[in-house]
Amino acid sequence: MDRGARHDLQFLFAAIFTLNDLTFTIDPALASLHINTYILGDLSQSESHRYFLELIKSLPRECQDLFPLDERSFDRIFYLTGGRMLLIEEYVYQGIRSMPTTRILPNEKTFKAILLAKSGLEQKLTSAGGQPYTSKDLLDVLSAVVNAGCGYVPYMTLIQLVGSAKVDYMIEQNILYYRPESENYSDLQPFPTSSVVTPTGTHALRAMETLLRNLSPKSAENYTDS
Repeated sequence: MDRGARHDLQFLFAAIFTLNDLTFTIDPALASLHINTYILGDLSQSESHRYFLELIKSLPRECQDLFPLDERSFDRIFYLTGGRMLLIEEYVYQGIRSMPTTRILPNEKTFKAILLAKSGLEQKLTSAGGQPYTSKDLLDVLSAVVNAGCGYVPYMTLIQLVGSAKVDYMIEQNILYYRPESENYSDLQPFPTSSVVTPTGTHALRAMETLLRNLSPKSAENYTDS
């Protein structure tokens, strides 16, 4: 193929990734090609359960016996981890470490992924004075996400609530995750018809819920003007 013909060809690569693994590299030989990426979201609950079962089967027998394998028991695990494979693995390995001493599997109060996410939110809440948004702005946004009930809020709704600069900065800080309008989101129900903002994962949503639930009215008042 001569250079002119090669130049006229349009290469379109559709690379499909899930939110579980957004760290990838592109071979330099492909750098000049046009690549479209479609983020499909986390695994469904049935897919997550199958992944969980395969993970448990790979463990030594004494570790396998620590975990109930039925679908109803997995409801609780999915509530904590969502369809994020790395979080399912973290749940399992934390359970293996904690069961010999506590005899309790990770829960909403002990799962480290949730605790770390909650700690990060608390840090941003107390240091919001040095950010483009105030503590009240952050609480208003967290409340909007939690109260939405479906795991996402239209991007424009949050802009109307606190302004685009503040919302975009929260996205840059990894407090929120922006998901443009797409036909490929399998994990958002009901299916959004516009660009939306979500927590960075189910564990982050659980952290938001816990933070707001534990925030006393008096503490909330302290953030009103900060």
